[in-house]
Amino acid sequence: DPAAELQYKTVNTVLDEHFEELAKSAHDEDRFWKPPERLLLLNKADRLKDNAELLVWQRKVPNSIPLCALSGDPLAPPTGQAELVARTREAVLGEVEELRVSVPLRDSKTIHIIENRGEVLDRTYPDDGQSVVIHARIGRRLLAQLRSAGARIEAADTSGRAVAIHSLRPEAARPGWNQD
Repeated sequence: DPAAELQYKTVNTVLDEHFEELAKSAHDEDRFWKPPERLLLLNKADRLKDNAELLVWQRKVPNSIPLCALSGDPLAPPTGQAELVARTREAVLGEVEELRVSVPLRDSKTIHIIENRGEVLDRTYPDDGQSVVIHARIGRRLLAQLRSAGARIEAADTSGRAVAIHSLRPEAARPGWNQD
């Protein structure tokens, strides 16, 4: 498409303007905002006569994803969709690792979120009767979000070494999440 370059520049200009405005925001909820990673989807890549134009765009915009809505093979996913899903999941969850996350039993909200957004492999209940250790494949960003919201969690890798969970919000936890 001859207008693709102009469209690309226009979209990026608009995004830059919005992100600059957000960066200057005085609203409390915007203080820890960071611009998201931009991802260029090279749609209808299957309709090109050859891949020359595709290669030009991939050189201009590294990490862009050629994308097709349909697949020539009914058993194979369409081009680019698996990569798009993986990149989106990584952006939302953060680096996914196999961890053991200790959560107080009284914090059912945190347990529920871990069970629904991670892949739970096992659960153990220490003798203290006050907590559960959830062995799961889970993203660090999700754990950071939970910590930021006030969840009292601890994590360790599969060998038992403690894993730091950094809050996305350096100030104290918001009231109401898990107050004693």
